[in-house]
Amino acid sequence: MLTNYLKVALRGLRRNALFTSINVAGLGLGMACCLLIFLFIRDELSYDTHHPEVDRLYRVTYHATSGNDYARVPPPVGPRLPTFFSEVETAARAFLGSVSVRVPATNTGQPEASFEEDGALFVDSTFTDLFDVQTVRGPADIRLTAPGMVVLTEETAARYFGDRDPVGQTLFLEGNRAYRVAAVVADFPPNTHLRFGMLLPYDDMYGLQSEGTAEVMRANLSQNWVISHSFTYARLQPGAQVETVNRRLADLVAAEAPPQLQVGQSFSLMPVRDIHLRSEAFLEPQAPGDIQTIYLFAAVALLTLLLPCFNFINLATAQSMRRTLEIGMRRAMGAQRGQLFGQFLGESLLVCALAFVAAVALAALGLPLLNDLTQKTLPLSVLLDPVVLGGVLLLFVATGLLAGTYPAVLIARTRVIPALRRMATVAPGRRFTLRKVLVTLQFAISTVLLAGTVLIFNQLNYLTDRPLGYASEGVVAVPLFSQNMNNLFEGVDGTLRSTLNAFEEQLAQDPGVRGSTLSRFAPGLGAVSRMTQPEGQEGEDPIFVPAMAVDYDFPSFYGLEMVAGRSFERERGTDHLDAFLVNETAVRRFGWGTPAEALGQTINLEGKEGTVVGVVRDFNFASLRVPINALLLEINVPAFRTVSVRVSTADLSGTLDRLGTLWASFFPDQAFEYVFLDEALEEQYESQGRLGAMLRLFAGLSVVVSCLGAYGLVLISTRQRRREIGVRKVLGASLPSLLVLLYREFTVLLLLGLALAIPTVYILGTQWLEAFSYRIDIGLGVFAVSGLVMLVLAWATISYQSIRTALVNPAECLQQE
Repeated sequence: MLTNYLKVALRGLRRNALFTSINVAGLGLGMACCLLIFLFIRDELSYDTHHPEVDRLYRVTYHATSGNDYARVPPPVGPRLPTFFSEVETAARAFLGSVSVRVPATNTGQPEASFEEDGALFVDSTFTDLFDVQTVRGPADIRLTAPGMVVLTEETAARYFGDRDPVGQTLFLEGNRAYRVAAVVADFPPNTHLRFGMLLPYDDMYGLQSEGTAEVMRANLSQNWVISHSFTYARLQPGAQVETVNRRLADLVAAEAPPQLQVGQSFSLMPVRDIHLRSEAFLEPQAPGDIQTIYLFAAVALLTLLLPCFNFINLATAQSMRRTLEIGMRRAMGAQRGQLFGQFLGESLLVCALAFVAAVALAALGLPLLNDLTQKTLPLSVLLDPVVLGGVLLLFVATGLLAGTYPAVLIARTRVIPALRRMATVAPGRRFTLRKVLVTLQFAISTVLLAGTVLIFNQLNYLTDRPLGYASEGVVAVPLFSQNMNNLFEGVDGTLRSTLNAFEEQLAQDPGVRGSTLSRFAPGLGAVSRMTQPEGQEGEDPIFVPAMAVDYDFPSFYGLEMVAGRSFERERGTDHLDAFLVNETAVRRFGWGTPAEALGQTINLEGKEGTVVGVVRDFNFASLRVPINALLLEINVPAFRTVSVRVSTADLSGTLDRLGTLWASFFPDQAFEYVFLDEALEEQYESQGRLGAMLRLFAGLSVVVSCLGAYGLVLISTRQRRREIGVRKVLGASLPSLLVLLYREFTVLLLLGLALAIPTVYILGTQWLEAFSYRIDIGLGVFAVSGLVMLVLAWATISYQSIRTALVNPAECLQQE
């Protein structure tokens, strides 16, 4: 019996090769999309799950009075957690920065080499108790307790020492400070929120500074409860409730922080395994993911699988009329409904098996593209992972049952006499209603994905094209210092200021340079929130206000518009001591009335007292994800960290080469590393760009699957209506009228699908756009473009077969019938 079923199934697949190909191609594409999305979601959900006791591992989040959350917290918090809370088993701090590394020639047998290590992590000795740090070379239980120790990851060790054993070798950090390599540990896997190249003792972030700076840092950070500085982790005792700790963290601040530093800040614990997808804090060690993206792509996976299943159901039920005699004969020979159900479900599973083989091959080919779009490094071997194989098997079975169950049930319910008379296998009205519903849903799903792609594309274009309030074109930003330690404590002194002045004078003589300025950050890349006491709020607690340290020519260099007062003026000689510029939002927030009335108002910025000499028009000094906040600008030379140079686009490479040469002559100890400000600003929305690219890919595939189904259905429809078309032609019907007849049904269904898609896209799009402070409106253009694209593609798909049928000789149609 099974052999007979298999022979019949294979014969049917060969006889209907075109429909078999459509089903296999559609199901294969759908399952491949699901498989790739499954790999992406699985990797996103696996972040930080490899650490020991991860269910008890938390990180402290800093809720500042500015309204922002920060992943870095004040240094005094970490050591006090185990002593203040009995629920905390242990805690550890980690400060991520960069250091200059020199590898002597005697260690490697190669010439002396220098590196700029961006992944230097200064940690408490308990860090290795909390995280999965596996020793590859050196002591198995490594704890960074003594100064001058350094632990390298395998990747860093290979970069510094090649194949040689680095344990016991000496490195020189930040000049001539010697460090002994204590161990080599395994690289953290890519699916972790915290990555590093080397581990150093936490206290050594002071020791790598000059003696005077180290003492200032140590004294300040030991009692600074407002600075966002270190990542701080805690593991709770078994059975401890995190809610209990969160409720009492305010008591910790009240009991331990100096009264003058209690300014309303608060803290909470976040599970480490939730950081990647659920953190909304600033200063994360790397850009986090988004749980909404997981939900979105899970929905996309389901939709891309439903589309080919709808195709399969439509084509299977439409083709059932061609097998009515076979079904009637089997029923007359004694076949039971259960046997017929099993036969036709088995045929569906056979088609799904062929599609499954195609899906695995397509997924293997598409994995590099997925890695490119998501910036991941998933290997091809991930397809052989037992969990993935289990998911793949479940996908195959689910697809087969989803696509094949309804047609099999429909066929099994066929009555014997109508089948032997070659009558329809299902009630006419019901058959066409189901087909129309499924086709409408297909068009609706494809339109939703297309409209979502258009919406994301328009929003990203709006962000990149929106006027920011300053001129960022052609600006090259060069850091003055390595981002090691916390450079609030070491900066531009008098000697370096003189060197910078001479550098800018030489720079101005270059024909490719249009100007330069100094500041802490380039605009658009944020500002440091600092304790501020504006006039009119005496007696109240200081508030945190973003402040930018800028040079005299910063406003003119970036084209900031003055709405009241004046800009900084070097000739006055005192602006660096007591002059402030504020933006329009600051005037409103401080209750100073109009910009003109703000002139002369006093500000106390962490002890620096001065007056407002000018008001600048609001500009986006931070990401467009957040609204414009109040902003102070001050002349603060020691805080300068960035040189901004505006260059001409003519002979750009030559200008950059000359700039690099000039930089090396003035700053031989600092590498010439630069970024174009425009590119740095665009990188802030890179994750949304990748989201749009992935959605664009899956939207395109969904349209392909929908068009495949539309082609198969129009093929069946035209075959079933050949007699009708022949009669109409005999009665004088014209070619245009016949094409309208064939196009009309699909066009109506497509428009119904568009009507379903519009509210869906509007609701989901509105929710997605809420993440942006500056966003587009969802206009009719999004739906018009999506609907027009679907209409054109659908018409193009069915045109060939429709025109071919409309042109057929009516005599042939009537003769065949």
